[in-house]
Amino acid sequence: MINITQSLVKSFFGNNTLPWTGSIMRAPVLGEFLCLLSYANCKLLNTISTIQAYLVKYQFKI
Repeated sequence: MINITQSLVKSFFGNNTLPWTGSIMRAPVLGEFLCLLSYANCKLLNTISTIQAYLVKYQFKI
């Protein structure tokens, strides 16, 4: 489960932005795992809203 989550997060954000994923392997605490998920969701939502903003901005030029 942790490996799948790490792979998904790495595919979204790349390896360089994930120095904190190793802490999950050292201390598999539920709170820490939920913190990771909430951070990933926040980044994902920001990315989606940025993409939507570009689509709205450029849809009239297509």
